Formats: sequence, structure tokens, C-alpha cells
Amino acid sequence: METTKPRSDDEYTIGWICSLPKEQLAATAMLDDIHSVEEIRNGPFGLNYTLGSIGEYNVVIACLPEGREDASFAAIAALRMTGQFRNIKLGLLVGIGSGVSPKVRLGDVVVSTPAGQSAGVVQWDMKHVKANGSFEPIGSLKHPSASLLTALTKLHIGHVLSGSKMPEYLIALQYKWPWLVSKYLQRNSLKKKLPKVDYDQINENITDDEDESEEEDNTVFCDTSMVMKMEPKEALVHYGVIASGNQAVEDAELRDRLNKDLGGHVLCAEMGAAALAQCFPCLVIRGISDHADSQKDDEWQGHAAAMAAAFAKELLQYVEPEYVDQEPLAKVIVDKFYNETRPSLASLPLPPGVTADEGRELQQFALMLESVQMMQEKKQNDKDTEQQLHVLSQKTERINVQLRQIKKQQKMVESKLRKLEIWKSHLAQKEVKKTGDVYQLHKRQAEITEKQGQLSKDWKHVQTLLHRFRQVDGPEHDDESEHMEIDDSMLLRWCVEDGNAEAVELLLDGGTDATVAYEDGWMPLHAAASKGHADIIRLLLDMGGVDAESKNDYGWTALQLATERGHGDVARPLLRESANKDAAMAQVQWSHQYHGHVKFVAFSHDSRLLASATLDGNIRIWDIATGHFQETLQVPCRETRDGDRRWYTSLAFSHNSKLLASGSNDGYIRIWDTITGQCQGTRQNDRKSVLLVAFSHNSNLLASGSGTTIDIWDVVTGSLQKTLEGHRGGINAVAFSNDLKLLASASNDGTVKLWNTTTGECQQTLQGRGMSVRSVTFSHDSKLLALGSELWIELWNTTTGQRQEILRGHKGEVSSLAFSYDSKLLASGSDDGTVKIWNTTTSQCQETLRGYNRCALPWVFPHGTKLAAATTGIYETFKVWVVPIDVLPVNMEEA
Repeated sequence: METTKPRSDDEYTIGWICSLPKEQLAATAMLDDIHSVEEIRNGPFGLNYTLGSIGEYNVVIACLPEGREDASFAAIAALRMTGQFRNIKLGLLVGIGSGVSPKVRLGDVVVSTPAGQSAGVVQWDMKHVKANGSFEPIGSLKHPSASLLTALTKLHIGHVLSGSKMPEYLIALQYKWPWLVSKYLQRNSLKKKLPKVDYDQINENITDDEDESEEEDNTVFCDTSMVMKMEPKEALVHYGVIASGNQAVEDAELRDRLNKDLGGHVLCAEMGAAALAQCFPCLVIRGISDHADSQKDDEWQGHAAAMAAAFAKELLQYVEPEYVDQEPLAKVIVDKFYNETRPSLASLPLPPGVTADEGRELQQFALMLESVQMMQEKKQNDKDTEQQLHVLSQKTERINVQLRQIKKQQKMVESKLRKLEIWKSHLAQKEVKKTGDVYQLHKRQAEITEKQGQLSKDWKHVQTLLHRFRQVDGPEHDDESEHMEIDDSMLLRWCVEDGNAEAVELLLDGGTDATVAYEDGWMPLHAAASKGHADIIRLLLDMGGVDAESKNDYGWTALQLATERGHGDVARPLLRESANKDAAMAQVQWSHQYHGHVKFVAFSHDSRLLASATLDGNIRIWDIATGHFQETLQVPCRETRDGDRRWYTSLAFSHNSKLLASGSNDGYIRIWDTITGQCQGTRQNDRKSVLLVAFSHNSNLLASGSGTTIDIWDVVTGSLQKTLEGHRGGINAVAFSNDLKLLASASNDGTVKLWNTTTGECQQTLQGRGMSVRSVTFSHDSKLLALGSELWIELWNTTTGQRQEILRGHKGEVSSLAFSYDSKLLASGSDDGTVKIWNTTTSQCQETLRGYNRCALPWVFPHGTKLAAATTGIYETFKVWVVPIDVLPVNMEEA
């Protein structure tokens, strides 16, 4: 590429500093145009400059002399560069660095990014080491300019949405500078020897498709079996913390210790950025050339320098010129730093090859000359700046005058526009009004036409009913039927059964008696409830004066008929009109009596099934909606291994309701298919009896309790995953959290333990208020845990492990608990024969349902649609209540 005509020094706004010549060469190859290449020497410290442009920015690339790559000379380079190129506003420190984090690979790019109190570069020093040998950060350096950080954010988004342009720049380098390809772009042929200390770490990142090759080598610190050819992969860009120190990191142990002591988030280690960022706020960009270990060499340096330069070039494409204009001059910042640190300049390091005494004299002399020269340059620059400010002030005044004129014209135009908008709005309102009037007229005509059609249809329906009515006494009365008076009550019954609300309203409005019972003992209200006609039920209750609690000849109320046939929307108005709501709620049930004492029941999550276990060793499956028996689950042998009679001790449905788990006194856990009724498998417990079982939310795990021990099983494989021990008393209940992270166990020792289901460790022990905890359950969002004990319920926060509330009101032990699906309600069943519904937000009892003797509520709110409860063990009979939640008095205000 040929060089173009150089610009004046004041036209350059981007300062790009490199520490090594190969870094400067990679940066130069990324320039769109090269203006000139020159060396400028001022005193004993010279700098190599490459001047060029990237996009619309003129860039100064400064490189330190050979052998002077440490932090002090980088600061002097910034001082020199900003002194000559006075309009530089943005700074970049671009070059190579050493990877620290395992996720950073060779050839990747690391960019210093501010995080918290850190500006992205953390300074450390070998002299600042604590007594225990750990490193202590000296400080966090200044933030880069706002325009660079804004551009960095846009570039990051661009990489995510459309990918990086860095490969394009490397391809362009291949065509423009073909002789650089062998050193800067041949990544595919590069290999890396890894020291033994790194093998464990690197092996974790090697995938199965990565080839391992053996190579002869006499390297003392390298195992030749671990020589790896780095397969070509797309380079990654990492944003985070860069550690900058006064010494190169070439030891894996030192690298890992440094990363740990500096917070554990260090991505890259290097030299030079610390001192430079103090006086010259800049963004640090490093290509990774080694892993900061004992095998540090130069093989990857060219490619890493090219990657860092390509990223810097792409970043400049996102820098907005108007933002750059608002940035302060870098020279102002550097001069301020120089004046503040001038007394400490004598402590700079000696040049190579100079003795201490000679070096001090040479340094003092050189710094004295440098100081005088800088003061002269500063005076001249201040004079030039003053002239520029005067010219700028004149231009600003002229612009302000023009701006005032423009604002005046703008106000006039805006005033005219507002008047036009008002007039336009007025005309639009008139047009809308006209359109609305026409639309309402057409709508009214359509309604009249529709009403006429409906009246014609109703008239035909009434004629049909009259024809049916005339046929009641048979054909022999046809002559008399025309003169017979119509029975309005019978006509009302037919209209109710047909669901004709308009005809029912017409008859009720005409005074037809809605309380008359027919020959079958049913009133119109019973017929409407049985058919599920909610609108007609409201008409009968509001206009017909019907008693909501009236019964037919079989003793059934309308509420019972509606619930038995699954019409929850009909049950709401009936329950609202009930004088005795507790009695009305008690009517929503079905019961069954047969030979066999019922010990346990369990509800399925989908509200369809109920399982009951009896002392005769059988399990029966019931349809909750109808109360019909569906299936009997039984095994051929009814005796335990000791010859005792076997009975079931616990039941639990899986969350998808396809499986049923049972525990028994013979030490076996059986998994049943609820569709086929077949036993899918057994799990044998070494202990004598399995007292309880519970499925996880995803139905993959099963917890079983025996005595003071809990076992967790894999449902698919049938293998025992973990055994949890720690309770001092027998376990009464277990429950999985919905996020599957925790298992809660309630015990007679008065505690509830929270176990980590992955590790099997006990994370927390919650001490209840009573001597024993009978029941436990998680809310559906896993944030709350409810414990049921002697006379109260405790709510605990699972995150903080603190007790939030104590709910009092029961007069017997709380044997079962369940949250609603939205976690807003908690239902508790007690031996006192009541079910209480609590508001978990206010901790208030919102409803008490009575008459539920010995309530069993393993799943009170299946999928948030119903409240289910059951009584067991009374004269070999059990009753089931299934009430839609929306008919509970607690929700009446929402109706």
C-alpha cells in the first residue's frame, strides 16, 4: 500500500500505543491509508510513529523502542505523543497478552471492560504481597472515555446479531500484505505444548473430536504426549478484567494464585496498561499469545497481535464523531498527571546496560532537559489554544445569533401548525359524528330485523310446545284441545329443559309459578341445574322467588345436581343464594359403602381420580366426577415376608396422574399404571415398612420414608439414588419443591429438614413450635413452605430460612396441607373436622368449611380448579367433596 500525503499534527484524534514492533506492524497492516512512517527522538527516549487513517479517523500509532516495553516507558510514550499531536482525544493500548481464565484460548481477544468499582484494569505489584503470600491489588485505574464505552456496547450487540468483521479484515490483510501471512495468519498450523500443571484444566475443555498427536521434543517441562495441535476455531472476544503488573507472568501456579487473589474473574495478564491508564485513559485490547505458564514462547504472538488490531479497527467503526468532539483533549489529562507526579520522576527505572550511579545522573539530566522542553512546548501550546478559543468564541457567537433567528421562525411555524391541527381535529370529529350516526342507524335496523326473526322463531317454538301439550291426553281429545286452557307451569318446565331463556323470562314476567313440582318431583330449578342452564337459574332465583335449597322427591338440591353433573358455573349462583353455606357446601359430595376399612386416600393432580387403600390389601381407583368404581389394584400374595398380613400404608399419584405409588408394611414400593391397572415395577426397601411415598413435580423421582430414613428412587430405572438420614424421630410427611431443588421432610422430632436433591446434603433444619410436625408442603413457586403441627400452621421463607407467620384457628392436629396453583391460598385439613382456607398474603383465614370428619387432603387444589377433601374409616364408608374453587364463599366477591 502506498503512503498518502501526510496531514498536519492537529488532524489526528486517535492515539494507538503498542509495546512491541510486531504489534505496531499488525496495527499498520489494519490501516485503510498510510500517511507516513517516521521516528521522532526527543532526549534519550525515541518513539516510532505510523500515521494513517481508519474510516474517517486519523490515527497515530506509537511504538516504544526495542527493550523498553515496561509501564514507565509506556507513560512517557503517551506524554510524548499527546505533546506533539495535541488534538488526540481517544486512546487505545493494543497488543498481546497472556490468558488467565481457562475459557480464554490462544488467539482470542480480551477487552478491558468496567465492572463495579473497577475500570477494567486492575494493577498489581510483586512488592505488594500480604504476609500469607497472597497478592493485594494496588488499585483500579481510570475509566476509558464515554464514547469508547458506548462504541464497545454497540459492537458487542453487533457481534451477537450479525457476527464480527474481524475475519474480513484478516482476509484483506492476506491480499494487501501477503508476506505477513506466515507470521500473522497461519493459525491452523500452530501447536502448543502444555506444562503438566495445566493438563487437568485443559483436558476438561478438549472435546472428543479434537485430535491428539504425539511429537518428539526435548522440552524439560513438557510431557510429549500432551502436545496438541490447536484446531482452527473462530476466535472469541471476552469482556472483563485485565491484570496489569510490573512483572511478566510465566508460571501456572503464580497465574492461578494471582487470579484467585484478585477476585477470580481475571481474563488476561500483561504489562504496561497500569501506568498508561493512570495518565492516559484508554481502552486496553489484548490478543492472547500464551497461557501465562512455563511454556510461554513467541509462536502465537504474531497472530494474537493481528487479532487485537482487527478488533480495534472494527471498534473504531462504531465510534460516533459527534461524541468524540465532546471528549476532553488527552493532552489536558496527561499534563495534569505529569504536574502531579513530577516530584516522583526520579524513581523511574534505569535504561538497559547503565549502572546505578551513571543511570541516576543520566536520568536526572534527561528528565531535566525533558521538563524544560515540555514547559516550552506547553507555553506555545497554551498560546495557540488561547487563539483557537478566541476564534471559536467568535464562531459560537455567530452561531447563537443564527440559532435565535431559527428558533423565532420555528415558533411561528409551530403556532400555525397548532392552528391547523385544531381545525383538522374539528373537521375529523364532525366526520366521525356523521359516520357514527349512520352506523348506529344501520345497527338499529339490523337489531330490529334480528329481533323480528327471533320473535318469529320463538312463536314457532311456542306453537310446537302447544302442539305437544295438546297431545298429552291422546288423540281422542284433539277436538277438545283447541278449547283447553294452557298449563303455564308445564309450559315453563318445557322451556327450562329446552334452555329457552327468553321464553322463561316471558312466562315468569307473566306470573307463572316457578315453585310447582311436577309428577317426577322436580321443580324448574332442578331441571335447569341438571341441564347446566346458568342463565335460566338466575332468572328463576331473581324473578321466580325459588328457594335455592329446595329439594326434589329424592332429597337432592339443585346445587347437588349441578355439581354431580360437573356444572361449576351453575353452582356459583346457587351457593350465593344459600342461607346456610356450610350446609350447602356439605351437599357437594358423593359417598360409597362397601366391605373393607378405608385407611388412606389420594387425589390425582388432574382432578379425575381418587385412590383408596383398605385393610383387605386392595387399592381401588374411583372416578371423582361420578363416584363410580373403575379399577382394583392387587397382587397375588397378601402376606409379608414374615408371614404377617400385608396392608398398604401410603399412596401418591404422579404429577401427570399416569402412575400411582403405594407403600406397604412388607417393605415394598409398587408403581401402578392408572390406565391399565398393572403393576409396572417394585422397589424393595431393606427396612420393614414403607410409611410414606411422594413423587417429584416431573414424576422422575420418588421419595419413600421408613422410620427416620428417607430414600430417593429413580422412577424410570428403579435404582436407589440417595438415602437421607438425620431425623431423631419418625418421619410423617415428605414433599418435593416444584423446581426439584429441595425435598422437605417432617418428623416427630419437631423439625422439618430441607435436603438438596442433587447432593443429598441437609441444607437447613427448621425447628417447629410443637413437639411433632404432621404435614408439610411447598407453594407452587417454591418460595413458601407450610408446616402443620398440633394446633397451628407455620409459614417459612425457603430463601431466608426464616419463619414468616403462624396461622392459628384449628382445634385439632393439622394432618394435611396444600397450596392453590397460584400460591395465593392455603388449605388445611384438621382432625377437628374442618377445612380452613387461608390467604397467604394477609395470613387471614378467609373461609372455614365444616363437616369434613378426619379430612385427607394430599392434593387439595389439583391444578387450581377444585377443592377436594375426603373422610375415611367411618363405618366402612368414605365420602368425597369436590367443589369448584370459584363457588367457594372466599371467591364470591370476584363473581
